[in-house]
Amino acid sequence: MQILNRLTVRNLKLNKRRTIVTIIGIILATALLTAVATMAVSLKESVTLRSKKVDGDFHLLLYDMTDKEKESVINNRQVESYYETHEVGYGVLDGCVNDSKPYVYIEALDSDTFEKAEINVTSGRLPEDDSEIVISSHIKTNGGVKYNLGDKITFDIGDRTYNGKKLYQNDTYREDEQLEAKQTKTYKVVGICDRLPYGEEPRTAPGYSVITLANKADTSLNKSDIYLRFNKKALKDRYDLTADILGVDKTLFNKLNSGKLEDKEIQTLKSQLDKTHSYYINNSLIKYEAFYDSSVAFVYNMAAVVMVIIIITSAVCISNSFAISINQKTKQYGMLASIGATPRQIRKNVFFEAAFMGVIGIVAGIGGGLSASYILVVLSNKMLIDTFEMSIVYAPSLLGVLLSIVLAIVTIVLSALVPAIRASRMSPIMAINHSEDIKIKSKSLKTPKLIGKVWGEGGVLAYKNMKRNKRKYRVITISIALSVSTFIALYGFMSLLTESVNRYANDKIDLRVYMSSYKSMSVDEANKKVSNIVNRINNETNITDFTFARGFYASLKDEPKYSSDYKEVNKYEAGLAENNGYYISIISLGNEEYGKYIKKLGISKETARSGGILVDNTYQYINNGNDIKYFNIYDGYKAGDVLTYRIDTSNSSKSLDNSKSSDDTTLYDIRIVALSNERPFGYDNAYTSYGYLIVSDDYMNRIDTKNTDSTLLNINCDDPDKAQDILVNEFNIGQNYIFNAAQERRNDEKLILTMKIFLYGFIAIVSLIGITNIFNTVTTGMELRGKEFAMLQSIGMTKKEFDKMIRLESVFYGSKALIIGVVSGTILSYVIYISAGESQLKYTLPLLAIVMSVIVVIILLLGIMKYSIAQIRKQNIIETIRNENI
Repeated sequence: MQILNRLTVRNLKLNKRRTIVTIIGIILATALLTAVATMAVSLKESVTLRSKKVDGDFHLLLYDMTDKEKESVINNRQVESYYETHEVGYGVLDGCVNDSKPYVYIEALDSDTFEKAEINVTSGRLPEDDSEIVISSHIKTNGGVKYNLGDKITFDIGDRTYNGKKLYQNDTYREDEQLEAKQTKTYKVVGICDRLPYGEEPRTAPGYSVITLANKADTSLNKSDIYLRFNKKALKDRYDLTADILGVDKTLFNKLNSGKLEDKEIQTLKSQLDKTHSYYINNSLIKYEAFYDSSVAFVYNMAAVVMVIIIITSAVCISNSFAISINQKTKQYGMLASIGATPRQIRKNVFFEAAFMGVIGIVAGIGGGLSASYILVVLSNKMLIDTFEMSIVYAPSLLGVLLSIVLAIVTIVLSALVPAIRASRMSPIMAINHSEDIKIKSKSLKTPKLIGKVWGEGGVLAYKNMKRNKRKYRVITISIALSVSTFIALYGFMSLLTESVNRYANDKIDLRVYMSSYKSMSVDEANKKVSNIVNRINNETNITDFTFARGFYASLKDEPKYSSDYKEVNKYEAGLAENNGYYISIISLGNEEYGKYIKKLGISKETARSGGILVDNTYQYINNGNDIKYFNIYDGYKAGDVLTYRIDTSNSSKSLDNSKSSDDTTLYDIRIVALSNERPFGYDNAYTSYGYLIVSDDYMNRIDTKNTDSTLLNINCDDPDKAQDILVNEFNIGQNYIFNAAQERRNDEKLILTMKIFLYGFIAIVSLIGITNIFNTVTTGMELRGKEFAMLQSIGMTKKEFDKMIRLESVFYGSKALIIGVVSGTILSYVIYISAGESQLKYTLPLLAIVMSVIVVIILLLGIMKYSIAQIRKQNIIETIRNENI
């Protein structure tokens, strides 16, 4: 056996090119498997860490626990760890612009709890006693109240109650709740931190978090909010465990959290929950750690699919390399078998060759895969940090590496299995005569007459060679087809993704600012403030367009002239619609944009100001949101028609000249001065359930602004980010009231670019595996046919005829591979389109990908053939014929 192994090593050294190409195939396959496994694990770890930062590193929060109750909970063997905070109370945040969040929520933490509670101090320091506080930056960005380090703030602190029941941070603000002040305290601001995780300060929490250091001597802090982490086993039964802790019925509690609680059971469970502690289950984190989140499962499923593709592609490549090696050593195996080598020894010899190259390839592949995944993580973080407000952690998993090694070994074993069995089953005589591969009937080599007429004798020989060496050319065909189909399918996916993002990124504005606090202002006061904002931004960055739009929904007195499309899409029922009302939006744009708009429509100021411009083109989702339809809402209106509407006049002190009174409402007439499908700046997005009536500021100003439902400032400028900073820092407009559409567009572009890097990187590596396979197969096949080519040249085949024959061989199997690859790739791209559920978009044939595939394959085959022919021409005809190729 040692002799066979030494012969194998020697043979590998003699055939360096084939050996190197095979090892490269193993390296690429292993590296890709490792990179895919590492990226899947890294993404899972990243979303888990992000969830801990955003939602909190706990599974269950229990409010208002006494020390005795706390001990019974934290000693539960299914509780892995815990931390606690102490509620000081709520205080009113003076000057807050967020009506649903009017308080600060002051909580005291022990010194060892600050790190566990995910408190990230961005400036200043942590409090050192109970007279110092760290405030959340959310107070400024969301509440519009600015505090600086060193400021002293006094709060009247107490409990929120409603109907005698205490309310907590997970209870939303109610206008009729009470704040029962218990103490007045002054704090010094020593630090500013990021907003606390949503688990600790829910999105709907009524108080902004303010943190101080717990004073152990303070007897008022005798209760705690306990944050529990369950062990992994308990996560699967989290609802049962929570029900046990709360002391409520397990079955009903599970039904509540699965959405299956019946009406008759609601009151029973409610009465049980009223007697226990208020709680919060951090499902956002649990779904990642318990591995039942669909997005994580999708990542792992995609990784599994990719690995299967890699294994198939690599197995074809590596198996072909071994088959070529066996073919080269056929006579050698025949002579060894004739002097006593057993089939088992020959099989072991083939597997030894596979193991020898496999060890080198796997070790190098693991290193390459880990390095590639690290580079991808770094690149992704640079591209996507603004998009997802998270970074991807590099988390190479030992299990993932071991899985990659196992899959690589399986791939190599599968690749070597068939050649090993084939080599061991050859009889010595057939092997020595090299006749195992020659099992062709003359009938199977019959050549169509068309080939001879079109391409001559060179075409006939090329066709016969392809038919005679079916196995070898089948491998080339499969390699090309796999690469082509993968490229076309993934290119189609990227095109779909890009079109989908562009389809919904149809906001042509840069910034949309929700000016809800301006609704209560007078017209002159609001316009003056907006003018100050616009001038300040324009001084820093040129404003190209802006609107200060005010609007409200008007209820039409009579049934509108709805179009048949509107009635069909909305399943319109006249009686039911009448009960719900007929609505239309009446909007003013500000004098500047209104002037531009009517000029674009060719309407004079006098005509326009006498009424409203009806804009009613829209789209709506149909078929459960899977399709989209564009249409006009109204049909039959013309310029000069009059609409009568009513608004809520309870706060109105003004009336229009043409108003008509009724018992409890005021009716207004508005004349349609023009109809248009042209939308003004800021209203480019056509999605609306109602039409628009665009009116002048003069018209809108005759209606008290307290009747307006919305006030929007839309801005286009050279530097939207700079404008956003000015709005936040100088005008105290909360971050959540600003929609930076320009940033969203940039984020979408970064996301698409990153996905392209990932997908095209995958395509490139799969294609490299295919190219190494094609190169190995073609060049080795040409070498093995050296004697055949020499004999053809010895009997008079010219250089021109020889080159023509080789090129035609390339055309035959190249065209076959392209047909298979293009058809299968196109089908796969359509399957991806159907699976994506993007039926709002039309399927587009990936023509560019098909053309690129054809060009690349032609260039690749011509290049490899040219290289092979050049090598053959270096050989001496007589020496080649005499060579036995052992």
